[in-house]
Amino acid sequence: MANPNRWEWKKVGAPLPTAPSHGPWRVLAELLIPLAVAAFFYWRGKVVPAAVVAGIGLTLFAVSRASKTAAAKIQHVFARLGFWVGEVLTWITLLPVFIGIFTPVALWQRMRKVDPLETTPDRHRSSYWVRADHERPKARYFHQFSDERYALPAATGRSPLPIRLVTAALWLVVLNTALGAAIRASGWADHARADARAKSPVYAGKPWADDYFRELAATHARYKPFLGWQRDDFPAAGATAKYVHVDGGLRRTENPSTAAATAKPLEVAFFGGSTVWGVGSTDAGTLPSAFARVATAAGFPVHVINYGEDGYVQWQEALRLDELVSAGAAPDLAIFYDGANDVFTHFQAPRDGERERIHQNLAKWQARFLDRHDLATALRDSSGVHLFLKGLASRRPAPAAPKFAFQWPAELSVEQVAATVAKRHREGAAHVARVGKSYGFPVASFWQPTVFTKRAKTTDEIAHASAFGDKLESIYTDARAAIGNQIVDLGDTFADATGDVYIDWCHVGEDGNEVIARRILESVAPLMRTRFAAAQQP
Repeated sequence: MANPNRWEWKKVGAPLPTAPSHGPWRVLAELLIPLAVAAFFYWRGKVVPAAVVAGIGLTLFAVSRASKTAAAKIQHVFARLGFWVGEVLTWITLLPVFIGIFTPVALWQRMRKVDPLETTPDRHRSSYWVRADHERPKARYFHQFSDERYALPAATGRSPLPIRLVTAALWLVVLNTALGAAIRASGWADHARADARAKSPVYAGKPWADDYFRELAATHARYKPFLGWQRDDFPAAGATAKYVHVDGGLRRTENPSTAAATAKPLEVAFFGGSTVWGVGSTDAGTLPSAFARVATAAGFPVHVINYGEDGYVQWQEALRLDELVSAGAAPDLAIFYDGANDVFTHFQAPRDGERERIHQNLAKWQARFLDRHDLATALRDSSGVHLFLKGLASRRPAPAAPKFAFQWPAELSVEQVAATVAKRHREGAAHVARVGKSYGFPVASFWQPTVFTKRAKTTDEIAHASAFGDKLESIYTDARAAIGNQIVDLGDTFADATGDVYIDWCHVGEDGNEVIARRILESVAPLMRTRFAAAQQP
C-alpha cells in the first residue's frame, strides 16, 4: 500500500513539449544565421568549414520545419550544449575575472567597510520583505524540484507560403545530398566513359585497349608553376594499374637491361606532348620505351626518361629542360618531338600567336588545378542528380569522332598563323640547341607526322582528318614547310602506309611508335656514337 504521506512527484508530468510556432522573422533568422557564418568562412577562404556549417545549418532547419517534435528535441540538445559551453566559459573566462577583479575590489570595499548587499541590520526599517509585483503560478510551488513538462497548445494554421517553399527546397537539397553520398559510396558514378579510340582498328587483336583507356581516363593533372600542369602519380597509393604508371610526375619507361653492356648507358631525355607521354600506348609501348628497345638492340645501351606531358608545346618543354640543367641533371642526349600541339594551340587561339611565352595568370592557373574543391565544385560533386547523370553518361556508347566548330577571325589568314607557328618552333629549337651546347650535350628536334600527311587514309583516318575542317591541315602543312633544316622532318613517316596507323588525328598505336623510334635512332645514331667515343676517352 502506498504511503499517503509521501508525494510521488516523479510521476507528475506531461508529454514532451513540441516546439512553439515562430513568426516569419524568427524562422528567417534560423535560416540566415548559419548561412551568414558559412559565407564568412567562405570569404576567409575556408571552403570545407563553410560547406560543413551550411550543410548542418540547412539540414537542422529543414528537419525542425518539418517536425515540431524533432525541433523540440533539437532545441533541447542545443540547450544542453549551451549549458556545458557556459560551464566551460565560466571556468575559463569568469574565474580569472572573479579572482583578478572582483576579489580585489571586494577586499578593498571591506577594508573601507562598504557592503553593497547591505546585510547589516537597519533598525530604522520596518521590514526586509520586498513586494513582488509579478504573478507566479501556484502550480509551480508543487513541482519545485521536478522536471516540469508543460503541454503546449497544438499549433493552428499553416506556415506562410515562403517558409513552406524554402522548407521544400531545403528538403530537396538534403535528399539530393543523401543520394549523392550513397552513389559516391557505391562507386557507381566513378566508371569512366568509354573512349572511342579504344575501338580503333589499330587495336585489332589487342584486348587490353578498353582497360588501358579506362586507366588513362582515371589520371589527373596538378598545377606546376610556369609549366602549367603535370600529371599526378598514378595509380594512387594502395591502388593498382596494369598499363599506365606515373612516378614522380613522369610516365614510366620500360628500359631493357644493360647489365651486359661494356659501356655506360647514355641517359636520353625525351620531350614532347601527349605523343611522347604515350596516349594510346601502354608503358612498354610509348615512343621513349620503343626507342630504348631499338637503341639497345642496335648496340647503344641507353637509359631513357620520358619527360613528355599531355598538351605541352615546345616552349613548355624548353622550360622543363632548363629546370633539369639548372638542377645539375643534364642528360647525355635530349630529343624533342613536336608539331601537333604547337599547331593545334594556334588553331584554337590564332589571335594569340604573338602571346608571351610564359603565362602571366598564375592565380588563374592555380585556381584551375589547386582550388578544384571550391564551394560550387563541392556542391556539384555531392549532388545525387549530378552523379546519377554522370553514371548514366559513362555507360552510353562512346561518341564518334568529334567535330570542331570554330569561327576563324576574318582579319587573319592561315598563312599568317602557320608562319607564326614555324617561327616559334624555330626559335624554340634554336634555344634548346644553345642550352645543350652550353651544358655539353647534343639536342635533336623532330617534327612529328599527323594523319594529314598520310596519302592512303582508311575510313577511320578520313574521319579523323575531317573532324577539324580544312584550316588545321593547312596550318600544319604550311608550318611544316617553313620549319627550317635545324628540325628533322618526320612528317612523311607513314605517308605510304596502307593500313590503320592513327587512332585520332595525331596519335599512333604502339606499332607506329616502333617505326618512329627507328627513324629517330637513324638520325641520332651519329650523335650517340660521338658521345660513346667521348666517354671512352681517359
